[in-house]
Amino acid sequence: MLTIIILDLDACNVGASASRKEFVLFLNLYTKLLSSAIETLAGVALNLPEYSAFYRRVISPSGRQKQRKVSRLLPPELNTKLNELLKADQEIEMLPGSALFCRKIDFETINGFDKYNLLLRRRLGYAHNAVMEHIGEVSLLFVESLEEFKFYHFMK
Repeated sequence: MLTIIILDLDACNVGASASRKEFVLFLNLYTKLLSSAIETLAGVALNLPEYSAFYRRVISPSGRQKQRKVSRLLPPELNTKLNELLKADQEIEMLPGSALFCRKIDFETINGFDKYNLLLRRRLGYAHNAVMEHIGEVSLLFVESLEEFKFYHFMK
């Protein structure tokens, strides 16, 4: 039912194309799956076929629920919304990439993706009871070329 791919900026498309499963989970090295997270994500995905990819609840090693990222490329009202804690399964506007769970068919429909293209083309969902731990308190370092790429697509 699922292929797990540990994220590497150049390996995502290659790894996912090798999968023969219905879903693909792109997982960063600093993200730890907690009990039943995969089963919960798969269950939510099966119940919500209109969504292409899903976000999960993220906690810090201390157990505190982490907020979604804000972006200087987004309007202030959307960043305010991104700062609200999610408390139930729902549609969302964007997905952080530390653990990206998606339908393989949607991945193939857009001929592969970098983790930002999918959010521009498909509906996204949040699965509150799928919990993963984000190891450490920050994401990867700022990468200027990636910010330029995101800016280009946000401006389209």
